[in-house]
Amino acid sequence: MSKTKRYSDAPENKEELHPNVERRFFKITDMKLEKREGDKKLPKITGYAAMFNKLSVDMGFREKIAPGAFRSALKTSDTRALFNHNPDYVLGRQSAGTLTLREDERGLWMEVDPPNTSYAHDLVENIRLGNIKEQSFGFTVKSDNWEGIDEDTPTRTLLEIGELYDTSVVSFPAYQDTTVALRSLDIAKSQVKPAFSAMPEETDTTVDDIRSIYDKHIKEEEINDDEKAVCVQSLKRLLDIFEPKVEPMQDDGEVKEEVPEKISEPMQGDELRDYWLKK
Repeated sequence: MSKTKRYSDAPENKEELHPNVERRFFKITDMKLEKREGDKKLPKITGYAAMFNKLSVDMGFREKIAPGAFRSALKTSDTRALFNHNPDYVLGRQSAGTLTLREDERGLWMEVDPPNTSYAHDLVENIRLGNIKEQSFGFTVKSDNWEGIDEDTPTRTLLEIGELYDTSVVSFPAYQDTTVALRSLDIAKSQVKPAFSAMPEETDTTVDDIRSIYDKHIKEEEINDDEKAVCVQSLKRLLDIFEPKVEPMQDDGEVKEEVPEKISEPMQGDELRDYWLKK
């Protein structure tokens, strides 16, 4: 049986909003339908769309949202509420007053006033029955922080959301779009300076380089790690050139003086004749 094709599965639909858009799926906390007395409108859909300081599942990294991360985005974004990320199934919009988003100490609170449409009626019924209970939102990141980037599962903290594009009630929380996040991790790794104990690649050091560093030392100016590495590298090279000879030790622990081997001169004249006469 072939898998049903969903709007959110199509790669081209991920790119239509923004090249840096990311999506995350959450179970909506305390998701409710609020029936309004004497009103023929559909009940409001309410609940927390995201919670602060809650670690995500393992996506090759784990992620959490810092309190205050949505504050700026809520002032500048015109977020839509959608069903399954499909722009044909609009449930609400901030600028229309049919989607209310606010941030409190727990997370991002969502309140949707759904339209009187057939798809909204179907969605409300499925929420009432418990058939649909997950949510996703699309966003860009303005500021984040990585910890444990040398470990198998680093932790990313979203400090500030750049723009909040949509919040969607979804049938299948099937994928986490992590491409942009992994790009951010690569950048974070590239910005980490290796420990000083790890010697840098050797470079050609001149006498002027050493002299300038020594002058800074005399003037009690700060010497950075790269300059320290140059000095250590130069000393290692000098030790390789002027490596001291280790003298052999006698049994009593005293150094035995090396006696150069006497090289005999070739015999000549009478000395050579006498040698052969003795044979």
